[in-house]
Amino acid sequence: MNKKGQVLVLFIICIPIMITLFSYLIEVSYIAYNKHKIYSVTKTIITKNYSNDNLFDIINMYKDNDIDVKDLKIDNSLGYNISFKTSIPSLLGKLINKSSYDIDINITGVKENGKIKYQRG
Repeated sequence: MNKKGQVLVLFIICIPIMITLFSYLIEVSYIAYNKHKIYSVTKTIITKNYSNDNLFDIINMYKDNDIDVKDLKIDNSLGYNISFKTSIPSLLGKLINKSSYDIDINITGVKENGKIKYQRG
């Protein structure tokens, strides 16, 4: 029995599966990176503007970091809460028919013992 060529066939079958998995891994990593960046920028904004709720300054800080902000809400009744919606562009959106991912951000900074503690959600 001649078994030459079986490995080549299996390799050809596995290549699209491997490319799909690597593409998915890259997409998820890109989303996680951008989400972490948005949370970090929001924490910095809360720290710098804890006693100031000037909406214009906050929007400019987001724009300086290339973050598109929609429906920005600031509430400083129980700490300092920033919530908004944004979208992260998809790297491989043409493959999965999705151009961007919508993300809701909601972070509250509460000052305790001179330090600001952050809570998501």
